[in-house]
Amino acid sequence: MSLLNIGVTGLNAARAALTTTSQNVSNVNTAGYHRKAVNQSALYYGPGQFGNTGNGVRVDDIYRVYDSYLDKAVQTATSSSKYYDTQYAYLDQLDQIISNSTTGLAPRMQDLFTSIQSLSSDPSSIPARQAMIDKAAALVNTFKSVDIRHEDLRTGINTEIRSGVTSINGLAKQIATLNDQIAKLWQGGSNPPNDLLDQRDQALTELNKYIGATSVPLDDGTINVFMGNGQSLVLGAQTFELEAIQSKADASELTVGYKGTGIELPKTLLTGGSLGGALEMRDTLNKSQQQLGAIAVSLVSSFNAQHQQGVDRNGNPGKEFFGLDFNFPEFNTAFNVASGQNPGAPVTHPVNLQNLTPEQTEVVNRFALRALSQKVTKPEEIAAASGYVYQAGATNTGDGKVSSYSGLAGMRADLATALGTAPGITVTSDGAGNFTLAGAGLTTPPYSVIPAPGTTGGYKVVHTSPTGQQTDAGFEFTMTGAPAAGDQFQFRQRLPTDPFTETGDNSNLTQLAKLQTAEVVDVGGGKTTLQGAYGQLATMVGSKTNEVKVMKDAQTAILKDAVVSRENVSGVNLDEEAANLLKYQQAYQASSKVVQIAGSLFDSILQAIG
Repeated sequence: MSLLNIGVTGLNAARAALTTTSQNVSNVNTAGYHRKAVNQSALYYGPGQFGNTGNGVRVDDIYRVYDSYLDKAVQTATSSSKYYDTQYAYLDQLDQIISNSTTGLAPRMQDLFTSIQSLSSDPSSIPARQAMIDKAAALVNTFKSVDIRHEDLRTGINTEIRSGVTSINGLAKQIATLNDQIAKLWQGGSNPPNDLLDQRDQALTELNKYIGATSVPLDDGTINVFMGNGQSLVLGAQTFELEAIQSKADASELTVGYKGTGIELPKTLLTGGSLGGALEMRDTLNKSQQQLGAIAVSLVSSFNAQHQQGVDRNGNPGKEFFGLDFNFPEFNTAFNVASGQNPGAPVTHPVNLQNLTPEQTEVVNRFALRALSQKVTKPEEIAAASGYVYQAGATNTGDGKVSSYSGLAGMRADLATALGTAPGITVTSDGAGNFTLAGAGLTTPPYSVIPAPGTTGGYKVVHTSPTGQQTDAGFEFTMTGAPAAGDQFQFRQRLPTDPFTETGDNSNLTQLAKLQTAEVVDVGGGKTTLQGAYGQLATMVGSKTNEVKVMKDAQTAILKDAVVSRENVSGVNLDEEAANLLKYQQAYQASSKVVQIAGSLFDSILQAIG
């Protein structure tokens, strides 16, 4: 080949290198851009007149500097980072709701029981009664406020799901379109459309912000994209569109399914990214709401049961202090699903909340805060006094007197029957601080009277099972003085015909106050107090928040390192590209000089011949 042609091949190679370098410089800030480089080789056609001098250079291809491992590492780290970012954004808010020491539930519960203790010192005081009513109202309002904030987070999660599905569908269509364009230009993989490949890889990285996605390359240059645990999203130029649909189990929640099918994809199949993080967060939100509901249900059931053991200021039997009204659509749907019924079927609303399946209990607890209300709103309706009457034996010789007496929530049915049947139950002293019990249908054993721990002069009726286990039967009294042997004390249920004049009787208030330290909440297969259950919830949410924060920070660092590693290989370095521009400029100028010299030599030959 002539010197002229060799110079021309050098010009073409230098120009291709200059163009490629210029493209790199221009796209230094383009997301997902991979640095391009020229691959060239020497032209060789065999020995010439003066030996093997070579025949110039050719550009074999322009390739992108690409490492599939590093790109996949960035995509995986992006998915994990957004997964924990999304969770933490919601968990941080939930932690503030639960752990707030000023406006949270813990201080409101303490306020209610403090007001009960204050009223106990003067049960006839109308201002003290009103204070108890107000503190109960504040507790109910706080429960409802906390529930509203939970629902606000649920709405935010629904919005996250809806927007995430929209973004996933848009990116899937973009990948499918790029697949189609790449396939048409692929030509067996020689001279691939590098910029289109960059755009597709960037779209895949963006997709991982919303859902964990993996890709499988095909021979025609296209990729198949799968999300979560292998669900198809893009197959070549075909997409499988998603949609946010209303959950069949809970009408207030959105789930994800393939468009047009109405079939929900289980959360376990949708992992990673902001969508996976939102779905995972909703499980924590439901657990929080269910435990709060369990606290509310336990408060209502135990408080009502004890309040109904007393009588109010007018001598009327105590009524339910708090209420739970579950008659609203979201509960109906969820309760029917938990009961294996059609979601739209009529619902028999639970009244005593007994004999529910675990699934039904979860639904009841989930909606308990919304169903909560306060039924006793007038000071005179507080049942402070005992619902029972007491009479000392006419022949008693000791100075023992009963100072307080009260029935307890959960009283055994046969004991309640005996107390409601004249003359009630009779306890007889042996003069040494011990008592025996008699009453219609009751025998000793299994019934007996033992000292009540923690109460000076206190006694309680217990029932002994055939295995020897003693449990509270549901009645207590406190004795002052020293009864003599044979002294008797009679208790029976108050009748409407019994005269009632309000005195300083705080017997039922005393039992209501004890609920603060009573283990009335079922948590994790065991029992704990109202405050104890709330403390466990605060610990659970706080621990989860800290755990996710640690993971979020770690994944942020991993993502940063992955991006740096990829950019070190594939990124555009302006200093390097500037050096390349000078190098290729000099190569171009040198090749131009070769062409100029070849032309000059050719002119000299022509002049010599002429």
